[in-house]
Amino acid sequence: MLRSLRIWSAFILLLPAAAAGQNEPDWLTAAPFTYNIDYGDGHVGSPEYLKKLQDAPPQLMHVGEDVPFSSVYGTKDGYAGNRPKDLAVEEVRAKIAELKTYVASLHSAGVEWVIPYINNMTVIGDPVKRTGYWGFFDNWDRYGEFGFGPRPKEDMLLAQMHYPFEFPRRVKAEHGVAPYQVFHLCGNNPNWRRFLLAVTANIARCGYDGTFVDEMVLRDYCQHDEAKFRSYLARKYTEEQRRRRFGRAALDSLKLGHPGEGALWYDTQAFYAESDAELLWDIRDEGRKVNRDFFVIPNYGPWGHFDGVYKRAPSGFNAGVWAPYCRLIMFEEMQRSGQLAEDLFIDFILQYKLAFALRFRGGVLSYHATDPTGVELGMAEAAAGGGGALIQPGYGAPESRRRFRRFFREHADLFAGFRSQADVGVVFDYNQLYWNNATHLQDVYRLSQYLSEQHVLFDLAPLSDVSKHRLSDYSAVITPDLTYLPEAVLKELDAYSRGPGVWLDIGHSGWFDEDGHLRTRASRAKVLRRDELNQLVPYPRFAPYLLREADINDLNELVALRQATLAAAAPIPPKPAPEDLRRLLETHTGLPLAVVPQPGLEGLRVNVWRRPGAAGEKVVAHFVNYYCPIPIKAPTGTGQSQEAESVDQHGPKPLADVQVRLRVGNGKVTAVKLYDPDSSQGVPAKFQQQGRQVTFVVPAVRIYRIAELTVVRDV
Repeated sequence: MLRSLRIWSAFILLLPAAAAGQNEPDWLTAAPFTYNIDYGDGHVGSPEYLKKLQDAPPQLMHVGEDVPFSSVYGTKDGYAGNRPKDLAVEEVRAKIAELKTYVASLHSAGVEWVIPYINNMTVIGDPVKRTGYWGFFDNWDRYGEFGFGPRPKEDMLLAQMHYPFEFPRRVKAEHGVAPYQVFHLCGNNPNWRRFLLAVTANIARCGYDGTFVDEMVLRDYCQHDEAKFRSYLARKYTEEQRRRRFGRAALDSLKLGHPGEGALWYDTQAFYAESDAELLWDIRDEGRKVNRDFFVIPNYGPWGHFDGVYKRAPSGFNAGVWAPYCRLIMFEEMQRSGQLAEDLFIDFILQYKLAFALRFRGGVLSYHATDPTGVELGMAEAAAGGGGALIQPGYGAPESRRRFRRFFREHADLFAGFRSQADVGVVFDYNQLYWNNATHLQDVYRLSQYLSEQHVLFDLAPLSDVSKHRLSDYSAVITPDLTYLPEAVLKELDAYSRGPGVWLDIGHSGWFDEDGHLRTRASRAKVLRRDELNQLVPYPRFAPYLLREADINDLNELVALRQATLAAAAPIPPKPAPEDLRRLLETHTGLPLAVVPQPGLEGLRVNVWRRPGAAGEKVVAHFVNYYCPIPIKAPTGTGQSQEAESVDQHGPKPLADVQVRLRVGNGKVTAVKLYDPDSSQGVPAKFQQQGRQVTFVVPAVRIYRIAELTVVRDV
């Protein structure tokens, strides 16, 4: 019961500020860090591996199943690969001793944190032949001294997840786990959860600092889920609230919902997310019984395209609910950031915007960020986005990793403790997906691209930040197709709009209330309204976030789709939007919003942060150059691929003489200094100040540059 109450207290943080309270401290930026991932074999006890790591050690090293007990197989022969083996107790003891030495050696090599791999749902084996995971299960009692307790009375096969209209599947030889099959188990099954916690406890005993939790899928209708769902509804709603929301109040009459069932389906999806959060909390706290600083990093999957986000929403994915229990949350992206065509860029700006808005640190696993340019651009994104990390696969570009780690350490004062200085707040609610409102998130993708290319500083503002006090930092607030809104949020937006701020609503937000009921009373707020985003931002002819997940994961297919799409549209001139969003906002706010006023620099992105102090404030502007060509591999017809262009063509295209226009608080700017990872000292820059507006020129941006402004408060 105590655990449920603590999870419920975390849910309260996601309510509108009017309901949750407005005294929550500001979320601030943090210094980024270096993070490498490698699931290869031959790490444990290898002097060669240790030497390779010492060459340019990351701050966080993420390894595979270098663990005494595998969450997937139970016990294994060695550590990597699909090699299940029933181990004797003495063999497990030897593994633990070997792993303690191994983890300590990684720390001695300069790695601050080391984490291995576990999976929240997957086991591999044959429950008929009793091999793979079931070989471990049948010998469960053998491992009593390692904290597993007595073997469950029910076979673990009964923990398998099922939901209606699930597609049948089978494991094929090319999947690499034959002759075994893959099974997905329910995180709310007490036997499976007890097993995962015992695996975690043994990880902590080996000296690990935390653990990675993969997949994070939960969608099941078992008896354990149904019972916990009723408890969830009892905590969340009063009897009267249940009657209004669901049409009935008796808990026994409320079962887990299905698509199309309105509020019941909404709460079913929210319940799965809470259950995932509870599992993460359990895993973290199990590790903290051994190591008080033990942490978890879950896999959130991709955020670079709408398709991947939308189809994961019903299966427990909600970063805002997970965040209180995580050191960092991983975004798993197949591509790397940079320039794909003259007018086409891939970036991970939205991932870091989401992380900062929902109060966690984001880490982007960019599988193709292995070359120096890709690695440096990925690290620059994390730094400019307020903290977190590029998660680099392998150990390429060691010089880049050393240089950025040194830069982050020596200039930590440029990164930690800052608030956003965005002019525009884009109100964001992931839970609109629970109502099947896809338009809101699609708008967010388009707004992120448009505002970034227009150099308009913006934040995602979650519903928990929608209060007159929180919104007052923004000159304008946009509510993009937020069809379902609580009354408290509308009141706060109304209060904001009666001040100097501009409220732009797109698509008649708040037509339905938080229970899904149509509102019949029109808002009296002072609001600037447009029926759809197309009136302000042209619909893109092509954008990576529009693609299906399978298509964006294949870079050659991405390029082919772009060429085919543009060729088909060539006879039809692009249809401009009737109005331009930036000009509309500038007209109504009376402010110039582009911090880089010169045209033709859409591939340069800017983030600005401020840190107030006793005598004034420090303002830091981060400039990230995305004019970094992404290597494209050409198919060879043999199932392999080869570089279509030389490596020299993939270096950054430096920018020169970038004009910058910033607004600062009340005070006098006394200095502007420029920093970058390629040099150790700040370089003074000439500037001019007129009132609150400061202008200066950044003479060069190779990949990443920071401008630091010192502002002394007027006496």
